[in-house]
Amino acid sequence: MKNRLLVLLLLFSFKLLAQNTLAVDTVYKLPEYNVHSTRINDFSKGLMIQRIDTISLLKYKSATLAEILKKETPIYIKSYGSGGLATISFRGTSSSQTGIFWNDININSPNLGMSDLSLIPLAFFNSVGILHGGASSLSGSGNIGGSIHLDNNVLFKKDKDIELGLSSGSFHNYASNLKVLLSNDKWYSSTVVIFNKNKNDYKYINTCKHGHPEERLKNAELSQYGIMQNIAGKFKHNNFFKAGFWVQKTERNIPATMTMVSSNAMQTDKVFRTTLQWKKLYKNSLFITKTAFFDEYSHYLNDFDDENISNDIDSKFHTLTSIAGIQYKYNFSDRIKINAGINTKYIFADIDDYQSDKSQKHLVGFFSFENSLKKIKWKWNVNLRQEFVETYNVPFTYSFGAEGKLFYLLSAKINVSKNFRAPTLNDLFWKPGGNENLDPEISQNQELSIIFNSKDYFKNYFSVLSCTFYNSVINDWIMWYPVSGNLWSPVNIQKVWSRGVEINNVFKFNINNLKINFSQAYTFAKTTNQKKLSANDNTYKKQLIYVPEHNANAALKIFLKNYCFEYRQNFVSKVFVTSDNQDSIDSYTLADISVSKNLEYKNHSIYILFQVKNLWNSDYQTMKYFPMPGRYFSMNLNFKI
Repeated sequence: MKNRLLVLLLLFSFKLLAQNTLAVDTVYKLPEYNVHSTRINDFSKGLMIQRIDTISLLKYKSATLAEILKKETPIYIKSYGSGGLATISFRGTSSSQTGIFWNDININSPNLGMSDLSLIPLAFFNSVGILHGGASSLSGSGNIGGSIHLDNNVLFKKDKDIELGLSSGSFHNYASNLKVLLSNDKWYSSTVVIFNKNKNDYKYINTCKHGHPEERLKNAELSQYGIMQNIAGKFKHNNFFKAGFWVQKTERNIPATMTMVSSNAMQTDKVFRTTLQWKKLYKNSLFITKTAFFDEYSHYLNDFDDENISNDIDSKFHTLTSIAGIQYKYNFSDRIKINAGINTKYIFADIDDYQSDKSQKHLVGFFSFENSLKKIKWKWNVNLRQEFVETYNVPFTYSFGAEGKLFYLLSAKINVSKNFRAPTLNDLFWKPGGNENLDPEISQNQELSIIFNSKDYFKNYFSVLSCTFYNSVINDWIMWYPVSGNLWSPVNIQKVWSRGVEINNVFKFNINNLKINFSQAYTFAKTTNQKKLSANDNTYKKQLIYVPEHNANAALKIFLKNYCFEYRQNFVSKVFVTSDNQDSIDSYTLADISVSKNLEYKNHSIYILFQVKNLWNSDYQTMKYFPMPGRYFSMNLNFKI
């Protein structure tokens, strides 16, 4: 039965898909790396877009997506410790309200509605883009707070590179990656292999025990290996082909919390993901077909070493996802563009706790229009989207965005949108408690950005300062709630108001061989429950759990010839861990320092990086009772031949 289903899914996937292309914009050549800067969709006007720069991608090449977002952005990452589950809180929303995309395909788990960022190796990608704000009309369910875009950009040129990355750090943590790149003016092939082995046996202060003893983390080992293959080709008559394959396996133990004696829990995660894209370029238009197939498996086992606990946990999760569609872009002129398409998706879930196999079918239609007002140097666009799902009713979503010049050095962005998040498979089908009558969460988003940019007016120094005010009201927020005795069930019961401000500033100064970059980022996020669940509800108008009101970071980078010195400091205010805001985790400040050097000889190079993380040895947690490591060290080497 399962084999026949797999064949049907594969056949089904040869239908067509696409939307939201992270297209190549410009290419920069730096001594140590090739940068492929990307532009997130033509039709995202009015939204703030952040791109992780090449130096940072190289610095974190042996790390995970969770670490680079935690260090390089003011986005809050909730972590259960080194190697443990890491999820995202974007603009005060939940992790399932942020889309994670690979080559424009949402890779969030269909049963959980989110991604574990600690399982995503950065070595696989050459582009990381961050889209702030609601974008369901562009990307579908879950894009309420924002989205992260991981891409493998292709550059057709004669090239032959082999890169080997090695990393060794405290707590017996080791990582390695190998990349082989072969390309010419018609073909492109990139193969990346990763292998990570971490013991994560760091010491911490157990504040939950009398006397606050120092203990060493146990049962936190992680082993991970994987391969990503990307192939692209150019053919006659402006035809382009691109395919990607992602295979990965992670085995990790799950340590005890500070309140537990020990833990025997472990988890195995396996993924097979593939995407296939064909583009046909005409004089004034572009036709795209795309298909994707994901096979994801997870096995959680907890053998309680306690005679008083008889119910050991042995849960297996297996999902198959097939996605396909077509997209057509047409330029009526250099001022007017349209984009339209149809997507299909089929999800099959074989999960023990559902008590039977479940499936779900999706059909999506979308349309976008963009207009450039050249006289006043403004652009605006409208996006429309309607999805049809057999399990629940999906609202019609839209967005309107505009951006352009205000004055000499000032510009502005504005965006208004309606967004949604669909119930997860767990919400619908979990036994006991699943609720198949759930409606999607619906949000109304507004944001306004003011940007000061002197980059185009000064040669050796410039500053870019942006300030974004955002507001979002989310209705029908899905919440697991006690409905009868000890039975909990998800219901559309909560109304949440998220509002805040994001400030980003970058200052760059260049003189001869000396370059100084100074950047700062700050977010204020107020996210509160706006609906009483009972007459004596003490969560009313209280900050949501694990949403810090204040999050800030600053970094100083000094480049001198082939050397780079960096000092980075992050601050996270306290977070509440109970809905009535009676219990919280203290605020913390982290500092990292690093020194790197790039050695070059002809076409070969060696990149050497030494880092001290948590420089001031701060004792902190991002999740209650899950200790984070104190001061630690790492050494990275990257050979390019």
